[in-house]
Amino acid sequence: MRKLLMMVLLGVAGMWGGAAQAQFCAGPGFVFEDVPDTDPFCPQISWIAQRGITLGCAVVEGDPTRRLYCADENVTRVQMSAFLQHLGDALFPQNCASGQVLKWKGTTWACADDTPGPQGPAGPAGPTGPTGLQGPEGPAGATGATGAQGPAGPQGLTGAQGPEGPAGATGATGAQGPAGAQGVPGVDGRTVLNGTVAPAAGDGIDGDFWLDTVTVTLYGPKTAGAWGAGISLVGPTGATGAAGAQGATGPQGPAGPDGPAGPTGAQGPQGLQGPAGATGATGATGAQGPAGPQGLTGDTGPQGAQGPQGPQGPQGVQGPAGSFSGVVSAITVSANYTATTSDFTIFCNVAGNDRLITLPSAAANLGRMYLIRRIGGGNNECFVTPVQGGPLTLDNGNTEGVLVQSDGTTWYVMTLYH
Repeated sequence: MRKLLMMVLLGVAGMWGGAAQAQFCAGPGFVFEDVPDTDPFCPQISWIAQRGITLGCAVVEGDPTRRLYCADENVTRVQMSAFLQHLGDALFPQNCASGQVLKWKGTTWACADDTPGPQGPAGPAGPTGPTGLQGPEGPAGATGATGAQGPAGPQGLTGAQGPEGPAGATGATGAQGPAGAQGVPGVDGRTVLNGTVAPAAGDGIDGDFWLDTVTVTLYGPKTAGAWGAGISLVGPTGATGAAGAQGATGPQGPAGPDGPAGPTGAQGPQGLQGPAGATGATGATGAQGPAGPQGLTGDTGPQGAQGPQGPQGPQGVQGPAGSFSGVVSAITVSANYTATTSDFTIFCNVAGNDRLITLPSAAANLGRMYLIRRIGGGNNECFVTPVQGGPLTLDNGNTEGVLVQSDGTTWYVMTLYH
C-alpha cells in the first residue's frame, strides 16, 4: 500500500518536473534499512524521503539515520494528508505576491506576473488531411435517344419443365366388378375332448386334445390323424416325509360330511392302581340329614408330558376305482364365480365385462382338477386365482384355457390352451 502511494505521488511529481526522475538510491540502507538497493522502487522511495515527504514508519535502535520504510503496511487517511502536504511544499516552495502565479522556467517553478506574452509567429502549415468520404450520388441525367435496331440474337436454350398443374376433379365411380372366387376355408379351431378311455383314431380332428378322465392322461394335439402318446397329469406318489413339528391350532373349519365308521380299536392296557388312602375311624351313625347342594367342580389337573411318537404305520391298500359315467360337470358363468367341489369344466363368459374365477382352498382339495375356458366375444379377460405365480389371465390373444390341479398346498398350472 505504501509503495502504491509512492507511485501516485511520483506520478504527480513527474507532471510538474522531470528533475525528480534523475534521483537514485545511494546504496543499501541509504535511507531505509528494509529497502535494498535492488528493489525496483528504491530510487522513488529515496526521492520522496530526501524531500521530507515521508520519514518512514520507525527508527532503528534510536538512530535517526537508520529507519524502516514498512512497504507492506496500509496508509491511513491521516498519513495521506501529511504526504500530500509535504509533496506540495516540495513542489511549490515560493509564496507568490498578489497577482502572481507559479510558472515553469524550464528547470524549476518561479513566481511571475499573470500577463500574456507577445503573439508568437505563425506555425508552419500542417500536413494535408485525409480524403473525405464519398458524397451522395447526383440525380440521373436525361434519357438518351433510342439506338438503332441490333441484329437478331441466336436461338435460346429450351426452358426447364414447368411445375405440375393441379389435380383434376375425381371421375365418376365405375361399375360394380364381378364377385371374387370363393376363398379357401379356414383351419378348424382346436377342441379339448374327454372320455373314460384313451382316444381312438377316429375321435376328434387334427389339433384337438383328449383328456382321459379315468387315468387323468392328456393326449394331443392330434397330428396327421394320430394322437400319439398321452401325458399323465398325476405324478407318482412321493415318499412319506418325516413328521413335521406340531403346528399351531388353526381356526375351526366347517363340518365335513360324516365318514364311514372305522373298526373298533384294541382294548388299551389298564392303568396302574392308585395308592389307597388311610381308613378313618368309624363315627357314630347320625340322623339322615337333608341333601346338600351340589359342590363346585374341582380344577382340572395339569396335562401330562407328551409321550414319544409311535412308529410309522404301513400304507393302506389302494381302494377300488370309483365309477365314471363318461360325462364330467360343466358350467357356464357370466359373472365373478367361486368354483365348488362339484365343478370340473367352467366356461368363463367374458361378454360385456372382465370375469374373476376364484378357486377353493388347495389344502382341502388334494388332487382336484379344474378345466377353465374363456368364451365370449370382445377383448375382455378372465382372471383365475389363486394359482402358482399369481393370478392367471385368459385373453383373446395368448392363453384362452387352463387346466389346474391341487397338490394339497397350491393350485398348479398343468396345461395352457392357446
